[in-house]
Formats: sequence, C-alpha cells, structure tokens
Amino acid sequence: MRMYSFNELSKMDESDLSRVYANFTHRLRNSRQGDSRSEIETELCYVYRELELRSSRKIAHINYLAAKNNRQSA
Repeated sequence: MRMYSFNELSKMDESDLSRVYANFTHRLRNSRQGDSRSEIETELCYVYRELELRSSRKIAHINYLAAKNNRQSA
C-alpha cells in the first residue's frame, strides 16, 4: 500500500487528491479486519483532512474577497 507524507498530500493537485481518497475508500470497503485495514483508515483520514483544509481555505478566501469588495464599493 502506498503511503503519502504530509508534504506529498499538500502539494498534490486536487483531482489527484480526490482520486487517492476514492482509491483508499475502495480499498477500505474491500479489506478485511486486521492491521492493513487500520493502515488504510489512517491514510484515509490524512487524505480527508487535506481535502477538508482545502475546502475551508476556499471558503475563507471567498469570504475575504466578498468582504474586500464590500469595503471597496462602500
């Protein structure tokens, strides 16, 4: 199983990151109980965390731009 470092995940393109997430989700569904399942769950959590961070950054950026535009037009 391929494991990704924090740096690899943070530099990964969003489409690649989504593909990795889907791959781990598929592996988790098809795995049996045991150590490998635990490793897959851990990696899945890291990838999910990166996706969530990116989503929250996008929302914060949109809110910042909206506030900036409101200040400029006032």
